[in-house]
Amino acid sequence: MKRDTQSTIKLILVVAMILVGTGVLHSFRPDYNHFAGSYQYALYRSWLERGDFAGEGPASISQYNISMIFLSRSSSAKAVVEFDLLDGKIITQIEKISDMITAEDYNLENRHRYYLEQLLFRLNTTEQFYVQDFTSHYGIELRLEGLDNKESVIQKLQTVDNGERLQLDQCSFSEISKQTVGYSLLFNNGYELEVIFDASVDLRGYALRLRNKETDLVELHQIDIPDKVEQHTLPYLPEREKPAPPFSHTPEPVPGPLAIRTDMRPSEFINFYKDRNWGREMMHNKIINSEDFVRSEFPKHKMENNDGDIKLITDKFQEMFSGNIKLVKHVLRDGILFNSSPKYSIDDHRNVTLATGEVVSFAALNDQEISIVAPYMNQLLTMHRVMGTKLLDFLLIPAPVPTTLVIRDPERKVMMLDSYTDLILMLSYYWSDRNIYFNIDSVKKVNNFVEMSGSLVAHEKDKEHFDFAEVLFALDENYRIDLAMFILHTAVSRE
Repeated sequence: MKRDTQSTIKLILVVAMILVGTGVLHSFRPDYNHFAGSYQYALYRSWLERGDFAGEGPASISQYNISMIFLSRSSSAKAVVEFDLLDGKIITQIEKISDMITAEDYNLENRHRYYLEQLLFRLNTTEQFYVQDFTSHYGIELRLEGLDNKESVIQKLQTVDNGERLQLDQCSFSEISKQTVGYSLLFNNGYELEVIFDASVDLRGYALRLRNKETDLVELHQIDIPDKVEQHTLPYLPEREKPAPPFSHTPEPVPGPLAIRTDMRPSEFINFYKDRNWGREMMHNKIINSEDFVRSEFPKHKMENNDGDIKLITDKFQEMFSGNIKLVKHVLRDGILFNSSPKYSIDDHRNVTLATGEVVSFAALNDQEISIVAPYMNQLLTMHRVMGTKLLDFLLIPAPVPTTLVIRDPERKVMMLDSYTDLILMLSYYWSDRNIYFNIDSVKKVNNFVEMSGSLVAHEKDKEHFDFAEVLFALDENYRIDLAMFILHTAVSRE
């Protein structure tokens, strides 16, 4: 990517740090003083023991939470944990689920993701009690093939592989009804856990009661809690205005296609609709025939279906830009789900071959970084290539991150958006009659952070002009998309 683009991203990173108001510590060790009572501290110690994690690591600390990276002392295991704070004390502990491995409905995710992450943390402790306590409190059901009750499921998950950690490979939406909402958690050991929420439960109200809960677990864990502790506080930054509570906003209904005007230039369209609440349509239970559905969305692609592995093939645009797609179909109890193919391979030169056959160089990253970032490339690629179709409702990666949009239309305009997800949804509506091509051009390190760049083409068949975009993502220390830049050139000539 051009140096002026890199400089702009670096400037955005600096400004973002100032606005967010967080502090970064090279090493932080939570101790008993940092927790709101013995329950939370014992829960933390049990989680450390299961993963054989060192009790300290790099941390990002703000007024309202602590984000830490934990590394195992006996294996290559790594976990990103967030501690939520109230009056300077840890009240909630969650094991973060990567944005790249979610596949659930965006609006439902805002309601349940936070609780799935709490459950994942407790599943990775040494004591079954913590999972039983949490699921009983919220009325959550757990299902695992071959087991007929929740207690058996919990026992199986916490004793499998001699107590080694459960590493989450995929989290996907599985079912919805008036009574329940379900998610499927697929772990690296092959177990697929279904987590069923009671739709009638007020999760936020129940959470307040759980926070005040204190249980004497000192004897259970044989942990050393001092009789007298020195009071000290975390190194917070100056207090700032407290943000709205999570999950407090209910989005408007998703606008139907007839409600959206596309008879504008791209800059006019985005400026007109950028403040609208965008979301996805729940499609999984509306598909009668999966092949007919996919063919109708990609009439210009050749389709190959091998027992649910779906390949969509089209000619490259200008011999440079690919629009090939590889999907995996999952049949659920109440519908059908599509995911991007997870297949990839890495050679000795750190070249990653994706499911569609394209090769991306990861030479700038070390082995650990490659193992974290490479699995997400298929999803990133597929999300962009299904823009303009209803498949985006299945394959959109939630990325509510600050996004700089630069449009040459033909005048240069710059917009700051709150969400890359919203930008993708807007352009998907606008480009509904186009073929979309997307390449991942580079993966590199800039100032010790990973950056990825790509190129996107939106072309209407038999037209002489097309829209072209340069895309850049900056990842944070947890290797999640943190900032995005989208430079859109409109009505580019094919000559």
